Amino acid sequence: MKSKEIIIYEQSGPDLREAATMLAAKLGFPGMITDDFVRTLEKDRDIHTDYTPIMKFILSDKNRRLFRAQRMCYLGNIDDWIDIEFNKAIDELASAFIPTLGTDDFYELY
Repeated sequence: MKSKEIIIYEQSGPDLREAATMLAAKLGFPGMITDDFVRTLEKDRDIHTDYTPIMKFILSDKNRRLFRAQRMCYLGNIDDWIDIEFNKAIDELASAFIPTLGTDDFYELY
């Protein structure tokens, strides 16, 4: 049986280059972070990281291949999916919403 959902996950955690640079500056070693060091951190993060579901596309009309889009909502004590668009082709939804991932624009979608 095929799934009727496409779920997009986002890697949890900070930007490691930014975090390492800030830490080095606080410790009095600004500019000491090398690309090799950051790559080592990223490798370790990739092994031990968590992924969080952030967006999904749900098949709403099998015959016409139309989908609805949802994003995860983090308002107050509500952590749940909210609808952001209905009955569109998957390529239309993806081109409209995928570019917003990782940006403040994502949280303006409703």
